[in-house]
Amino acid sequence: MLLSAVHIEPNYKINKPWFDYNEETGKYDRYQYGGPQIDEMTGEQLSYDNVILQYNKWSQLDQKDYLAFDCHSGGIIQYCTKGKFSVGTWQRDVSSAKDGNFDQAPIRYYTMEGEEIKINNGKTFICVIQDTDLE
Repeated sequence: MLLSAVHIEPNYKINKPWFDYNEETGKYDRYQYGGPQIDEMTGEQLSYDNVILQYNKWSQLDQKDYLAFDCHSGGIIQYCTKGKFSVGTWQRDVSSAKDGNFDQAPIRYYTMEGEEIKINNGKTFICVIQDTDLE
């Protein structure tokens, strides 16, 4: 089931980014700090064909809000493309780990039915988010 995803806020506290779907270009334009995020090299606003909100387990490591994210255990995603989104899951493909190095194993994205998601061609922005933001 695809739901509307024309405005996406990952809820990051510092730069407060968001993405707005541009129907003319078919891409998500990225904003932060209250305005468009501009590429310093090209002078153009950053835009993406796909946005993945990847929810991860996390813990606070110190009183200065330094956070650690668990990028191995898997979790929930929201896959946004073409102004719509669907809910799925993510997991690290540990069978692909070389020499037992799980950090280099790819992350794979699945539908709730367990089928691997076919991500549309183009640039994809992945937002790693605290899983408690789902509540």
